Amino acid sequence: MDRQTALAFVVCIGIFLCFNFFVFEHPEGPPPVEGLRPVQGGDTPRPEADPGPAAPRGTDPPGAPGGDAPEGPSDGAPGGTPPSGGAWPASLSEEERLIETGRYRARLSNRGAGIASLHFLDYKAKSSEEPLELLFPVDGLGPSLALSLGEGFSEGETTALWEPVAGVPGDEGVGRDVGPRGVAWRWRAAEGVWVYKAVDFPPGEAGAADPFDLRVRVVLQNTGGEACTLQYRLDGASGLRAENLARSFGQRAVVALRESGGATHVETVGIDAVRERPVAVEPSSAPPIWCGVESQYFAVLLEPDADTMGSLRKVVVRGAATGQVQPGGGPDECIAGYRSRPLKLAPGSVLTHGYTLFVGPKQQDVLEAYGARDFVQLLGVDMWRVNRPLAWLFHAILVLFHRLTGDYGVAIILLTLLVRSCIHPLSVKSQRSMLAMQKVQPEMEAIRARHKNPKSKQAAQKMNQEVMELYRRHGVNPFGGCLPIFIQLPVFIGLYNAIGYAFELRQAAFAFTWIRDLSQPDRLLVFDPPIPLIFFPLGELNILPLLMVCTYLIQQALMPKATDERMQQQQKMMKFMFVIFGFLFYSMPSGLVLYFLTSSLVGIAEQQWIRRRLGSVAPVPAVV
Repeated sequence: MDRQTALAFVVCIGIFLCFNFFVFEHPEGPPPVEGLRPVQGGDTPRPEADPGPAAPRGTDPPGAPGGDAPEGPSDGAPGGTPPSGGAWPASLSEEERLIETGRYRARLSNRGAGIASLHFLDYKAKSSEEPLELLFPVDGLGPSLALSLGEGFSEGETTALWEPVAGVPGDEGVGRDVGPRGVAWRWRAAEGVWVYKAVDFPPGEAGAADPFDLRVRVVLQNTGGEACTLQYRLDGASGLRAENLARSFGQRAVVALRESGGATHVETVGIDAVRERPVAVEPSSAPPIWCGVESQYFAVLLEPDADTMGSLRKVVVRGAATGQVQPGGGPDECIAGYRSRPLKLAPGSVLTHGYTLFVGPKQQDVLEAYGARDFVQLLGVDMWRVNRPLAWLFHAILVLFHRLTGDYGVAIILLTLLVRSCIHPLSVKSQRSMLAMQKVQPEMEAIRARHKNPKSKQAAQKMNQEVMELYRRHGVNPFGGCLPIFIQLPVFIGLYNAIGYAFELRQAAFAFTWIRDLSQPDRLLVFDPPIPLIFFPLGELNILPLLMVCTYLIQQALMPKATDERMQQQQKMMKFMFVIFGFLFYSMPSGLVLYFLTSSLVGIAEQQWIRRRLGSVAPVPAVV
């Protein structure tokens, strides 16, 4: 392989790696930045003593609610009474409460004292008229908002039964009742020590829709006569519905950290990063501002109150498998939760921690309503900082075109035409450079023939000097054809993020076509069962990626023909790269592929128009 062919190969691989690095999620986990490290040593959750065999589901460990309570007063404190009155029940049964608001339908259970499932009434499930079940239970993680205690953080509290109560104790022993759209539970952590958890769905302001968040309270009460120390872990969402299991649109955890200058920085932890063990995010200065889990279009974020934040130590991200294996294997669900510092409780004291759980779409106007919390940064965590303004600009233009046309498919086509118009001068420059290279090709071959197989460094330098002089004399830039591609790379990535993560494209159909959801592959045909192929089973036939590859190959065939054998090898290599891109885009959202297909069709027409405008080029006679 000669030097020019090797250079072309390196350029192609570089473009491919840049695309893969800046576009796709990195399975190896978060980069090594300050405050982010894997859990090791004492950070790995482990009990101080062997707790024995885990209790099967439906039973409770001794001393837990529903189990065999130790002898003595019901609350374990001499002369004490349970804070909610009455004795601890000898047995508990699993109880669920269905709470429906104008926005959610939530099923809360005393099994682990959390949200067993949550349906979003505002949005429909994929290919269904049923409300979207956004949160669902995951074996091994417990329910959403599960709480576990102790330095080892055993999972007994996340699967056992908690006692439903009417309210939680206040700071001065005054009971705080939950609202009509709330529920509370309690758990006996030790003799005389109680843990309460309350979940409330607050109503919206007068005349306004319900908010996209709910309130969570964790209350620790020491009714005994001696001081004690407690430490807890409160999880966020357990099981976030992922509508598109493509690698770049999977599920991952997000943690917001406060930088030294006061700005908010969002770190991401991919599912593959927690394949073997949990990952801890422990900043060196201020505690994390919020944490949670996000999918392509939705996010569930847990944010502590300002007076609670100082009692928290780190965020722990764990993973679990649910059977919906994503590409690459490994766990396909992750959960992020806060781990508190050791909390000292004096006799008779009550400690209350408050949290807000945001459950909503990654839609700009929704996230901007929580501007003080910087939730809107979720729209930019996949982008270069210089690309965020471009992505937001393209997204705004896309929404504007939809308002004018009423169809997001047409809006994507109009956006493509606008972008191609803006980069038209670069296309003209690229075509002119390639035609100029074709024009001087005979004389360049003559120079190489005169210096065939240079045996010394001086001879090779002389040949290169003659080639550069030829370029200078005819005003040829050898990199003129490649430079526009690199200049367009930020635009390309900005468009990818604007279209690939645009919430408005979710379940948006392209009128008069077979495409019913621009956020999903076009799926002209669905094979059930999938057709077994050599490398993977084919479950659906997507036409747009195949048409995109065909148009790329046609566009490449219409390029000026290379007369040099090395340049011909480079063109063959580019055809091979286009086929690879076809595989990469096969499972991508149809709205994104529609943009690249339209761009390729416009490029073919633009290429022919530019060549007719520039006219035919007569080659420079070779000087022998």
